[in-house]
Amino acid sequence: MPRDHGPLRSTGFLLAFALANAGGVLTYLPLLTLLLPLKVEAMSGAGRVIALSRILIGGAIAASLGNILAGMVVDRSYAHGGGRRRWMVVGIVLTCLAFGLILRAKTTDALMVAVLAFQLAINVLLSPVTVLMVDEVPDEQKGLAGGLLALGQPIAMLAGVGLVSAYEAGEALAYLATCAGVGLLTLPLLCTRPRPASWRVSSQPTMKAGDLVWVGLSRLLLLTANSLLAGVLVYYFETLSSQVTPGMVARRVGVISMLACAAAVPVAVGVGALPIHGVTRKRVIAVAALAAGVAIAVLGLADRWQVAALGYGLFVCMVQVYSSQHSAMVAQALRSTRHRARDLGLQNLANTVPAILGPGLVLALYVQKDLHVLIWAMLTLVAGSVLSMLMVRVRAS
Repeated sequence: MPRDHGPLRSTGFLLAFALANAGGVLTYLPLLTLLLPLKVEAMSGAGRVIALSRILIGGAIAASLGNILAGMVVDRSYAHGGGRRRWMVVGIVLTCLAFGLILRAKTTDALMVAVLAFQLAINVLLSPVTVLMVDEVPDEQKGLAGGLLALGQPIAMLAGVGLVSAYEAGEALAYLATCAGVGLLTLPLLCTRPRPASWRVSSQPTMKAGDLVWVGLSRLLLLTANSLLAGVLVYYFETLSSQVTPGMVARRVGVISMLACAAAVPVAVGVGALPIHGVTRKRVIAVAALAAGVAIAVLGLADRWQVAALGYGLFVCMVQVYSSQHSAMVAQALRSTRHRARDLGLQNLANTVPAILGPGLVLALYVQKDLHVLIWAMLTLVAGSVLSMLMVRVRAS
């Protein structure tokens, strides 16, 4: 693996980096999983699932394009001597303005346009934050930095519980609180000075290009199942929660998601700390995907929200383990520094495309208004993920 020869970054810098990432997660996770479903339900009623799916598909397409465009602009600015941190400030301002558009939206079409603008804006913030891990974190500390990034989801979901209450008190209050939270979380990193890490080329090919296709396909299928579940999670728990208002269900889902994400952090970090390499890592990834399938089966069989919560918690933990080990496998498989950004960009399609495919599957399969059809779809996707990973041939470096 590459080794840095410059000084290590302080724990304070790594925490500031992780908090800035959490700020980015705070902007979109509570909105897309909790607040947006509530707004769509108020607008569309019984047609909420279809309307929300269309908005999520459009948003995912905008996010995919926005990430590429923002990266090109930030890279060009960086190449001409501009810093990346200034683009974080621009991203925060644009995101707050996009929240204003969402607030003013009175129809699902207007809401679609507002969410498209939001996705473009948030990537102006996320792009420079993400690339700082490459620019300024030495290779010896990238594992620790990656582990700290896992804090983003539980922080965002914990805040999401409060944001649902704020939303019920006044929609504008929820968005203002989100903007304030993003500013506070990114401020420590904005106050640090740029210090590029020194590094050298590593040559440790562990698989051929064809195997990387199977690796990417495996992740794409699992994350598509994850995206499909996220899109209907609030509505799924509504079917198990009689005589409970949608707002109460959203808060319950927020608490469950927060606890699941919090529990997933030590599990993923603990597995990542083990001396796992090569074929062993491939098996761990396949087992994690298989366990995620078991969790989905629990969701399909659950007749109480408490049982469903346990199944969802297991699913979140296994997806986190899968993702962390998958990222390590891809990093080891990259053959050269020259094409690393290109290869990571291609692999990143396995992260962005599921956000389009998940809601698309909801639109295609939710014809009879039966959530169990979606459960079967998720099981099929996870099975494909496991089989794709088993097709990967790992070689010694």
